[in-house]
This record gives sequence, C-alpha cells and structure tokens, in this order.
Amino acid sequence: MTGEVAEHRNVVTGDGGKCVVVQGRDIRGGVAVTVESPGSSWRAPRQLPLPVAGFVGRIQEQEALDGMLEDGSGAAVISALAGTAGVGKTALAVRWAHDVRDRFPDGQLYVDLRGYDAQPPVSAGEALAGFLRALGVTAVPADLDERAALYRSSLAGRRVLVLLDNARDAAQVLPLLPASPSCFVLVTSRDSLPELRVRYRARKVDLGVLTLEESLTMLSDSLGDRVRQHPADAVELVNRCANLPLALRVVAETAVARPRSTLRQLAGELGDGGESDVAAVISWSVRQLDEHRAAAFRLLGLHPGRDFDATALAALAGVTVGEAEDLVDGLARVHLIEEVHDQRFRMHDLLRNHARRLAADMDPSAAHIAFSRLFDHYLHLSGLAVEAMVGPEVTWSSLDWLPATATRPHEPDVAREWIEDEIVNLATVAAEGMRRGEYDLTLGRMLRNLGTAYRLVGDLPSALRQFGHAADLLGRRLPGTTNGIALDRAATLLAAGLASQAEAVLALHRPDFTHLEAAEADHQLAIAALVKSNHNQALRLAGRARHVFSTHGRGEPAAVSALVRLTAAAAAAAAAAAAAGHRWIPGSEELSVAAELDRCGFHDAAVVARLLVVRLRIAGGDLRAATEALDEHEREEGAPIDIVILRALCRIELFVARGEPSRALAEARAALEGIDRSAGPVLCRPLLDVHDRRLTALTSRLVSSALDPWQVLDVTERTRAGVARQVPTRAALHPALTDRLTQIRFLTRAIGTTSRADPTWDALHRRLARMRREAALLGWVEQAHDPVAPQHLATRLGARALVAFTEAWDGLLAVVLVDHTATVIRLGDAARSFEDVRGLHADLDAIAPDDLPGYLVDVIAASARRRAARLDEVLLEPLADRIADRDLVVLPTGVLHVLPWSTLPSLQGRAVVVAPSATAWVERHDDGRRGGGRVVVVAGPKSTPDVTRPLRHHHRVDLLANERAIADDVLSAMDNAALVHLAASSEHQPENTAFSTVRLHDRAVHAHEIGDLKQPPDIVLLDGADLQGGQAGTGAEMLGFAGGLIKAGVRTVVVAAARTGIDTGADAVREFHVAIARGESPARAVATINAGNPLRRTFLCIGHG
Repeated sequence: MTGEVAEHRNVVTGDGGKCVVVQGRDIRGGVAVTVESPGSSWRAPRQLPLPVAGFVGRIQEQEALDGMLEDGSGAAVISALAGTAGVGKTALAVRWAHDVRDRFPDGQLYVDLRGYDAQPPVSAGEALAGFLRALGVTAVPADLDERAALYRSSLAGRRVLVLLDNARDAAQVLPLLPASPSCFVLVTSRDSLPELRVRYRARKVDLGVLTLEESLTMLSDSLGDRVRQHPADAVELVNRCANLPLALRVVAETAVARPRSTLRQLAGELGDGGESDVAAVISWSVRQLDEHRAAAFRLLGLHPGRDFDATALAALAGVTVGEAEDLVDGLARVHLIEEVHDQRFRMHDLLRNHARRLAADMDPSAAHIAFSRLFDHYLHLSGLAVEAMVGPEVTWSSLDWLPATATRPHEPDVAREWIEDEIVNLATVAAEGMRRGEYDLTLGRMLRNLGTAYRLVGDLPSALRQFGHAADLLGRRLPGTTNGIALDRAATLLAAGLASQAEAVLALHRPDFTHLEAAEADHQLAIAALVKSNHNQALRLAGRARHVFSTHGRGEPAAVSALVRLTAAAAAAAAAAAAAGHRWIPGSEELSVAAELDRCGFHDAAVVARLLVVRLRIAGGDLRAATEALDEHEREEGAPIDIVILRALCRIELFVARGEPSRALAEARAALEGIDRSAGPVLCRPLLDVHDRRLTALTSRLVSSALDPWQVLDVTERTRAGVARQVPTRAALHPALTDRLTQIRFLTRAIGTTSRADPTWDALHRRLARMRREAALLGWVEQAHDPVAPQHLATRLGARALVAFTEAWDGLLAVVLVDHTATVIRLGDAARSFEDVRGLHADLDAIAPDDLPGYLVDVIAASARRRAARLDEVLLEPLADRIADRDLVVLPTGVLHVLPWSTLPSLQGRAVVVAPSATAWVERHDDGRRGGGRVVVVAGPKSTPDVTRPLRHHHRVDLLANERAIADDVLSAMDNAALVHLAASSEHQPENTAFSTVRLHDRAVHAHEIGDLKQPPDIVLLDGADLQGGQAGTGAEMLGFAGGLIKAGVRTVVVAAARTGIDTGADAVREFHVAIARGESPARAVATINAGNPLRRTFLCIGHG
C-alpha cells in the first residue's frame, strides 16, 4: 500500500474556478476538486450524429414528418419510422432531424438502442442515464422509474427533439418518452411498434426500399458516367442490392475503389438477389478490402462496445494511432463504418454482426492478444482520466505499443469528456474481461477506475457495485488496495446519503489505515456525523483530519476539512442559539477558512465558507456584520446549488433574528418551492443535504408560527411526503439486487444448519452481514411523490377528522381538518410530551406479562394512566370541540408515531388510523382493492401455539405453519390476499425499514420482498413479541417492520405499539379476526379489541384503516 501513495494533485479548471465539486480523496487521504462547466444549469444537448453524404429521395416521408411537426394537438408527438434492415431508417431520421434542429432550441437527444445487435440491446435504464447526464443531471437515480420521472421533469416545458434509433420493441422505448407537448420523439425500428400507436397515438411512417430512379441517382452520385454509359448494367447492380440504401452505398464505394471493373462484372460477383441481399453485399464488400483494412474490420468484431475512436482500433491492431486513422478513413470511405461525431465511429448492426462472425473465426491466440491490448488501452486511459479528475489512483500497465501521439485525457475538462464518451465502453470491456476470467489483477484496477467514473457522472449505485467487484478481485492479490477502495465506497455512500453504511465501511477497515488514510476516514466520518446532526463529533473529527493533513503538508485536503468543520460549527451555533440563547462568536480559525480555500483555487467552496461565517455571525447576534457580508453575495446565475440553498438559508435566519417572521416565511417558501435541487452543479451532496434539512425545518416552523392552517398543512405535508418517499427497488428490475437476495437466502439456510462450534460459522455470519449491507445499498431508492393538495385531502376524508401534529418554535401545534375547514391549535411543550410518550412505553412494556403479580399491575397501571391522562390533556383536549367523536386520521411527529393512542382516555373505543403522511393515506384510500376475501395465516418458528384459533372465523384460509412456513411459499400465498396474519419474530433495520425481516422456517423475508408481489396484501396483522411498532428512534422509522410493509405497498398494517402478553395478545388477535370476518374495517376492529383492556392491548392501525 505504501508504494501506491503518491503525491496528491488537486486540479481546478474552468471560469475562475466556478462550480467546484469537492470529493473526499481515497488512497492517501487527500481531497480532490474538479470543476463542472460554468453557466446555466440547463445543458442543451446536441447529440445528433453526422448526416450521411449522398442522401437521396424520401420526399414523401420527410413531408409526413414535417406535417407531424406542425401538429397542434397539445400532446407530445411520437413518430415511428419502420422498415427492414438496411432500408435507410437512421439515415432519413438523422437527415430530417438536422433539417429541423433549429426548431428545437433546447437541444436534441440521440441514442442507438441497438435493438438488433448480437450483443444485448441498450436497456431503457442505460439510455435514461445517458440522457440525464447529457441534460446536466449530476446525480442519476438508481431506479428505472426514478430515472424516467426525473427525465420527464427535466424536459418539462422544453423544446427538445428525441431520436430513439434502432429500437427493438415498445418496452424499450416507453420509459424514454417525454410527457411535454413541446417535445418531438422520432423512433426507428424494424418493428412496426403497434403498442406505441395504440397507447400513445404514435404516427407510423413505413419506409420501403428506394425506387429504381432513386437507386440509380444514389449510384450516379458516386460513379457518375459509369452509370449513364451503362444504364442496363446499373439497373442490374441495383437489383442485386435489392434497392437497399446500405447495400447501394457499400457497393458504390467499392466500385469507386475498382475503376477498371465494369458494373456488369460487379453485379456478376454479387450473385443473385434474394432474402440475404445485404449480407451478400457486406460479405462481398469486405472481400474487396486490402489485407490491412480487412484485418481491421475483423478486429473491430472483438470490440464489445457501441462506438470507438482510432486509438481503440490502434490498440486492437497493435499499430500506431496514425496508422489506425488511415484504416478508419479507409473503412469509412466504403461505408463499413460511419462517423458519429468528433472522430468517433460506429457500425450499422448488420455490419457489426458480420464483423463479430469474422472475429469468431480468428485464431484464438491472436484474438486473445488483440483483446488484451484493447483491455490495457481502456485500463490505461481510464487511469489517466481518473488521475486528472481526482488524483493518482493505482499503477497502470506499461503500454509499449501506444505511441506518444495518442490522445490522453490529462486535463480535467478533457478527462470528463473522455469519461462521458467512454463510460459505456469501459463497462462493456470490463464485463467482457470478467466473462473471460483472465485479467484478475488488472480487471480489479479497471473496475475501480470504472467505479470512480460512475461516481463522477453521478451514477452512485453503479459506482458502489464496481467498487465491490474491485475489492473482491484486488483483495485476494493486493490486500493493501482494499483500504483505498473502502474510502472510495465510503465517499460514494455519503454522496448517496447513506451515512451509517459509510461509517460501517470505515470502521471495518480502520485498523489497517495509514496515518493519512485515517485522516481521510476522519474527514468522511465528520461528514457522516453532520448528516446525522451530531455536530460536536463532526467538529472533533474534521479538526483532527485538518491537523493531520496540515502536518503532512497537504494544504488542499486540510482546507476542505476546515470547510467541513466550519459547516459543523455553523450548524452547532444555530442549534445552540435556538435552544439556550448561546452566542457563538466566529474566531480567527473560522474566519480564515475562505482565504485558505481561495489560495487552493477552490473559489466556490470559499463562497460557501463566507456564507457559513454569515450564519455564525447571525447565531452570535452580530446582525450588522452578517447583513453587510450577505450583501456581498448576491445571486449569481449558474452558481452551485449549495451556494443557492445556503444563501437562502442565511437570509431566512437573518430575518428571523431581526424579528421579521413574515419576510422570513416568504423567503422560506420561495426557497422550498422555487429551487430545483436536481439542476446545476453540486459541491458536496452530503453537506448540501445538511443545509437543505435546516432550510426545511425552518420553513416548517415559520409556517406553523404563521397560524395559517392551509399553509401549515401544505408545507408540513411537503416535508412528510419527502421523508416518506424512499421505497425499495423491485428486485425483478435489478439483477444485482436479485443476486444479493439469493445469496442472503442461501447464507441464511446455511447458518441455520451450521453449529456455532463449526469454524465456518463466523465467516458465514460476516458474509451474511455484508450481503445485507449491499442489498440495502442496491435496494433503497427515492421515489418522487407529489404531495396531496389540502383541498383534495379534505374531500377524501369525508366524515373523518384529520389531526396533523407538528413542532413550532414554542411547542407542538395541531392542524385539524374537519368538513373542509382547517384550524391551527397550539398545544403544550413538545419535549415534555415526548418524554411522557417514552415513559408510557416503559410502563406498558413492564405491565405486559400475563403472570405479573396483581399489586405490581396496580402500581404500574396507575403510572401509565397518569401519563396517558397528561398526554390526553395536552394533545387532544384542546381539539375536542373540533374533532368531537369522529374517527381520526393522525399524522404524528417525532415519537408520537408510536404513541399507543387507544390508551388516551378520550380515544378509547374510537377508530384511529396512524399515517406517515396525508399523501400516503390518500394513496391507500384511492386503492380500493380488497384481496378477493382470501386469508393467509403464517406461523414462524417462534409463534404461539394459538395461531390456528382464528381459522374458523373465515371461509377461505391458507395456513402455513412451522415447516410449511417456507419463504417462497409464504410470499406466493400473500400475493393479493385480503388479510395476512403473520406470527413470527423479526429483526428491525431502523435506517432502512424495507430491509427489516421476519423469520420463517427456512429463511428471513424482507419487507421489500412483499413489495415485489404483483399485488401486496390488503391488510397485514403482525403478531409477535418483537414485531411491535415501538422501536427506538425519532420519527417514521420507529414504525419498524410495519413501516417497511407500508412502504412496500401494503394498504393497512395492524401492530402492537408496545409489548403484549402471550395470552392477552392471543385473545386480542382472535377478536380482531372475528371483527374483520363480520365486515368491520381494520381501524374499527382495532378500536374494538383495544377497548377491552387499553393498557395491555395497544394495537395501532397504520396506513389507511
């Protein structure tokens, strides 16, 4: 490892250092700084390939497309250009797109979907990732639906032309369709794509072969007098080419290269026309090439990527770049390859498939050597690109065959462009290397480069996967390299918002870190502490990292660690000022950070530092100095989102400190609703999230203080829906997740049959823990939810009352919505109420055992009743006139999520539903399924013996108990069930509730697996001592496994809020089944069973009810 530690370089380029992206360095503890292009956050893409020369005909088809362009229907226009292989679909589409590109000032997007290639076609997810990067999106979501939603949002209101070339079927195209009526989509395919025409009214343009006249014109453009002097021979040549443009272009250029051959001779060599005319023309044209060009064409069949440049061909052929450029020119001249843009080339899929057939017939040894050169080529250049962007990484192989004139991505701007052009090729070459299984050590380095490349373009899930593969390969051969990869992974996890997982990765490798690696770990841990609001720990860790970096002469990483420490200081100062009026006066250390960053060339980061000092001055009460400093930082077009958010936060905090809440509220609402978090460059995603979280909390409290009930309801719902928007990835759409889940199931079974004394037991457990962490990373994505409008919510409530609790400056508030009328009511002290909830939980847990002596029951019950009465007095008595005796929908805050509401005197016997957000409740209200009346009862290994008692109350029951409780069988039975009674022990994952589990006979089932069902069950009753909702935590995550089920799509979950005695629980569960069987709603059934003994029956109805 020590030999790999090289002097770190931080490089800044661009317009005055604008748009700096600060990232944690991995291998030596430094910090890399790269630059995004300055200017507007909207990047107008210009992706159209070059139009082909010698284009003829197609007048009617172009007029048809022109007519569609003038469509005034108000919907996005979709045109499907269909025709056989080689008929000229792409040529027409590209030509027409160039002709009308001025009509699309916001850009043109293009992708070759390779629907009929020998290799797998481009997936919709890959295409969307490329489009989003082209549109300037810096963080590409992992989930296909998320990518599609962000893509549609990015194109909303824009005038963009989208050309989807060579689609295989409608399924490949559907996620790539924008929703904006200002966009135009042109799809080419050999298929007629009837689904597009039926569902989206796509207009079809059938493209046939050229007419005889058009075909002769195409030949004449290349052969001139030879066509005019021998028209009959020219007609015969056209017939041999079946009037197909691709074949005609190839034949014409070959004829140009053979001026002594007559057209009759050429036609005779082609043979008779027929079904494989194009294949015959391609085969014949390749035979006309000289030895070197024919070898180059054959070698290109070994390239697994989509496009290439001359340097890649130089690597394959083992020639100089100049010689490769001559070969490329020769192949392009006879139309066997075509230029896409900027000296990048590709093959038509028919030509590519022919090249691959030829490559398959090569001598295996020669083919292996050629591919190895190509592999080293991408390894070498990806290493240079990564070095230019983030500093030296690893030692790359020496490429003696690569001449000094080769294009090398040394500078950051060139390196970023190279990565964006080549990232798909890097992935396909790496995948081919893995398939061949011959590049163990170098493949590990390639995968690490690829992971860094994915991180640089914002595809964080792909980056994590590549780092995992690299660690597996390099760890066996070069154990020291796993430290650097661990730092890579931790930095990526932080960028993805997964602070706890980053901490776990760093803790695992901490003992092996060098001094500088430990400093980099401290830097990342400080960011993680900030994300988790542990300000003092962040101050300590960032200060320690800065000291080590400074001691070792690493000025740049020391400056960035100082920025992290300053961020922690500002957050701590704001919290202290709000809590106890503590004044934090910025000292020389804080004031010097901006100048330190400026000296390093990190000018945007320096602006952030100055704004953080403004926050410190506000918290310290020096409002005049804060105002003067803030006035120096007026809004600048194209500034990173970090600066935009932080500037707004400073203005809001300044207005609050001045005692101007109305101005603060206006500024806060404008920031919450008007700043596009997904557009523009980002300096540091985790620190941006810290600022954004403070902005959201301030806005919520300001609007609460304003006492406008509709405003309070609207803004608090936006924050609730945002918190609840994380959902599990569908495993069926995510092969890597499927692989991890399969391994988890195998390892769970293996551990179950292995003795603790077995030497492999610990190793199996470690591997299981690792697989669970990786599954959590792959399976946790964000799904955009539009918050429900308050008026729409009021309509859905009907006769119910909704109570939304929120925290204001001076305590709790409740917004009550009844009969389309909203009211804000001030309640008591939040901290005191929260403490009573915790105390009530402790009392209920203590009173739960069935065999508890009577005198203890009396004492504990008295304590519980006192706490419940105080909570009732604070939370509900002020609302009594509004809610009367109506059924309630409760939106809690903090620990109120797990308050056993039935213990409160005024709610005993009343139907109460707890929902994570109003949006979630409305979604489940509008989901009218009932599951067909089928009931499923599942009894895991530790279930009670009374689980079969409820069976007689239902007509259709599936019982899976003990050894029949096999996970796959249980999941199958749960699909579209009306009610699932799940009696089993569980394991809760508070940060990722979708990965909470219940233990069955053969393995554990994750909550997200229920989300993978075609139709998750309507109601789930959780019946187990450790399935109760009352988990340690601070918000919706406290709902435990129940929260995971709600996120997975279950409509209603019934679960105990506190511990329940075995006999008491069995009786309550039986009564619940009786109530459901006679047609009561889940909420009413829960109210009925709790009323009998509210201190020992604490069931909650979560979701819809």
